[in-house]
Amino acid sequence: MNPMTTQLDVGIPEAQLQTIIDGLSRVLADSYTVYLKTHNYHWNVVGPMFHSLTDLLVRRLDVHEKTAWMLRSMIAGTH
Repeated sequence: MNPMTTQLDVGIPEAQLQTIIDGLSRVLADSYTVYLKTHNYHWNVVGPMFHSLTDLLVRRLDVHEKTAWMLRSMIAGTH
């Protein structure tokens, strides 16, 4: 049995599950847009607040990557 093609039964009816998956997919897409904008700001920070802004943006990028990984896992695990 291939675990990549096995459907995970999470106890949610299929119709509701698809609605949740669609919503998570939109959240992931929006999150990726924020990630790209944050990444752009990160690479273009200049001035006296360089270090504090860079630290803030790096933390934000890390949060996005973890969130995106979880969302992709949840979406993939339900198909």
